[in-house]
Amino acid sequence: MIHDPQLRYHPNNSAPFWLMFPDMDDPKSPFHDKRVRKAASLALDRQFLADQETAGMAIPWGNFVPPEWPGAVQRPPDEFNLQEAKRLMTEAGYANGFRIDWFTPFPAAESLSLRLMEQLREIGISSEMNVMERPVFYQKLLEGKPKDGYGHKGFPGRQIVLAISVIAGDASLYVDHWLRCGGSYSFVCDQQIDALWQRYLASRDPHERAELIQQAQTIALEEYYYVPIYINSFTLGVGPRIAGKPDDYISIPMVVLPGPPEDFKLQSKR
Repeated sequence: MIHDPQLRYHPNNSAPFWLMFPDMDDPKSPFHDKRVRKAASLALDRQFLADQETAGMAIPWGNFVPPEWPGAVQRPPDEFNLQEAKRLMTEAGYANGFRIDWFTPFPAAESLSLRLMEQLREIGISSEMNVMERPVFYQKLLEGKPKDGYGHKGFPGRQIVLAISVIAGDASLYVDHWLRCGGSYSFVCDQQIDALWQRYLASRDPHERAELIQQAQTIALEEYYYVPIYINSFTLGVGPRIAGKPDDYISIPMVVLPGPPEDFKLQSKR
């Protein structure tokens, strides 16, 4: 990156991107097999993605919960291992790969999605991109699982969905929205995770509650229900007329946008 004293920026790392598999509960889906989901994770060269997409400012990460959120499991990302990924695909019965209906990106993350699709193609998972407007994408997330049958009503067929989410609070809110059966955006319905969530709701012991939330995250990550990629760089830059450093204006906890506007100060005229 060019070192220009007039170009002042802060990486402003926000939240992780991760992959989801809407039909993984369908026994007929390739994504029903944990080995395929793990292969998808091992096929990702996260540092290359961070370098190409964010000039190296994104941080490869192994959880779908941001690391600074209270209760987040601190987990390194999977190492890029294409050979092992191909071995797992062969072991699962997909030596020649398979084609899915769609790769659906989080809106405005089409460039990252193209790179992800290319890396997954190396292990035989081929797809086409399904671009949605952001209100449509969130509406589809809210449609959830059908009462009868498998999959996700908002994302039918064989798909991979790229997600990102910043939920103010702590890791328990990620479990509530993204992991438990019937959660607002959940692609997961795991009885172990739900049992932990019910114990969490019933407990009044802070230490026990923290442990239960960590256990729920660990199950989801070890089962590869979600495949984390990297913590996005929501880069904040300021022009030559603004005084101070860019991070002087990141003052609202858990909000990646600068502000409030009245906090901005101008350089004194010379």
